[in-house]
Amino acid sequence: MTADGGGYTFYKAKVSRQKTAAQAEVFCEGLGMQLFVPRSQAHLAAAWGLANTKSLNGDKNKDYLSLMGIYPAFVGAKCDRTAFQSGNDDCDWQAGDGGTFWVSSRTDLDEPDGFSGEDDNGNGNNGHGNARPTSLTGTLQFDFGNDGNLSSIREKGESGFTAKRFMCDVGDKDPSRTSCQAWYAAGFRGRGQVWIDPDGIGAGAPMLVTCDQASAGGGWRLVASETFDSATTGWSAGNTLTTCGSYGAILGGFGVLANATTTKTYQWATVAHTQARLELDYIKIDSWDGEIASVLFAGSSVWSKAFCSCNQSCASSGGLCGGAAVCGMSSSAEERREHVSATVTHSTSTVAVAGKSTVDQSSNDESWGLDNIYIWVR
Repeated sequence: MTADGGGYTFYKAKVSRQKTAAQAEVFCEGLGMQLFVPRSQAHLAAAWGLANTKSLNGDKNKDYLSLMGIYPAFVGAKCDRTAFQSGNDDCDWQAGDGGTFWVSSRTDLDEPDGFSGEDDNGNGNNGHGNARPTSLTGTLQFDFGNDGNLSSIREKGESGFTAKRFMCDVGDKDPSRTSCQAWYAAGFRGRGQVWIDPDGIGAGAPMLVTCDQASAGGGWRLVASETFDSATTGWSAGNTLTTCGSYGAILGGFGVLANATTTKTYQWATVAHTQARLELDYIKIDSWDGEIASVLFAGSSVWSKAFCSCNQSCASSGGLCGGAAVCGMSSSAEERREHVSATVTHSTSTVAVAGKSTVDQSSNDESWGLDNIYIWVR
């Protein structure tokens, strides 16, 4: 059969009575195998090819892939409208053996949403009235189109889906790829943690890293981050943190940063790359009068905006106006949180991040801060 780093070993099970996932696991264990968990797009395609031929048992049926060894991480787990795969923080489902899984990169399916949509007697209830979350030992019904691509996912009561056909495999193809880009090439599209082994079969040990496969073409590896939930160091204009209402802790803020530039150089272990990407939130506090907020990354200006009140001229010439009362002066509360994302050509293991403004009043009148800084490379 098709290989993704080696041959696959499958068994097509056709039984006389419906089995839950837990019962199917026991059946597969009796063969020295486990209920099928697709490790990659190629692995799933190989299983699909076998299910849709008469090889092994003379039975051709796509239902062999309707029951798989993927379970909720907790009761009420969700993975709706996001890629159904591991390495995706928005997907609360997991392989039964704790390994990698890949089912689809679709982001338009509305289940699993944490409720079964029906009770254990199969009575549908879109309002979730009698419906219960699938139990930790229950799994989903996976439906595939004739092209081998996932067409729907359905939750089927507290005990999960049952089937007379399913696939067993030996669970030996859990890949550890060399980089986040390699995971992207294998079809993974979430943002979360995966194992990589940068030197392949070399002496270096695999490592757990965070990859972003959903933004700016994917393949990004996180190398530095700060969310200011604890003390910080290294900022040129001081390391004071304040609480900005519902925005939480930020660097700078009301009474701290006004007409100033603050810079920090981040450093990390060597990672081969040609690009770096910055994500951060710029917090503008109180009413400004056309002054400019800026962000610099790797020595280049990557974002600049004028802020003003909505009755001022800058509002009609591209400036940002208005806001909400979050953490500034109650008499001029116009706080805004602007997300900044920028990519630059880059190859070293250090990079400078800077925020600045041209406000002309004291920090008790016009101020700003930074939050949620993430630096990615690929």
